Amino acid sequence: MQLIGGEITVQSTLGQGSCCTFYIQLALAEGVISSNSIIPIDGAVSIAPGRNYLILIVEDNSANRLLLNQILMQLGFEVQGPENGEEVIAL
Repeated sequence: MQLIGGEITVQSTLGQGSCCTFYIQLALAEGVISSNSIIPIDGAVSIAPGRNYLILIVEDNSANRLLLNQILMQLGFEVQGPENGEEVIAL
């Protein structure tokens, strides 16, 4: 993340879960109206054209992983969502 001016923080409580936050520097992109949006994303349109960002979703709950995948893909990110720790390490 430091290569693109970003930062990742993680707060975790045993038995309750984790909260991961990331910040990356992005420029505003032109608005694109899509009639096939599945999930409304308030205030977010997409990443800037010509930019490619790969986001690795590490989440053991398949519903959470699917939701994050759909939201981030709609914004134009490339997403990988391994199902377990072994797959994460392999990636």
